[in-house]
Amino acid sequence: MHYVLPRGESCYIHNIGRFLAEAGQSVRLVGTSQDVTSLKQAEAEVMHHNVALQLSNQRLQKEIEERKKAEAALKESEEKWRSLVENTPDAISRFDRDLRFVFANSGVQKKIALSPVQMLGKTYAELGLPEEFSKCSMASINQVLETGEQKVWYASLNSPTGIKH
Repeated sequence: MHYVLPRGESCYIHNIGRFLAEAGQSVRLVGTSQDVTSLKQAEAEVMHHNVALQLSNQRLQKEIEERKKAEAALKESEEKWRSLVENTPDAISRFDRDLRFVFANSGVQKKIALSPVQMLGKTYAELGLPEEFSKCSMASINQVLETGEQKVWYASLNSPTGIKH
């Protein structure tokens, strides 16, 4: 039972009892009473935490759904990019700060007759390309890395299939 004490405090008392009868009449009540206020307060606190956890769980589920959508969009974008890069006749490559290939498309292979796999982790010079071509290429790449600005440059290279530009 819930009681409000004279000071306005709530108190919960749990009563268990039974009536004793004599000659068919209730004559006495026998039982116990126990203050369960702290138990009721703990139950209320647990209920409050459960609600908070449910709200957090809903937010996390929403975040997971949003991440899955973003990952799917990113995957689709990457697939489009890869398709574009791999199917263009232009040579497209990426380099690290040491001017080593970290990516090369099949267009690069058509220009210098080396597979992209053979190029990974190597500089132009390490690939055995002509010194002037290597120096020009590396200088241009360095300039892009230093300035962060796009640079268009043209070079000619003798390859097994003729001069490539």
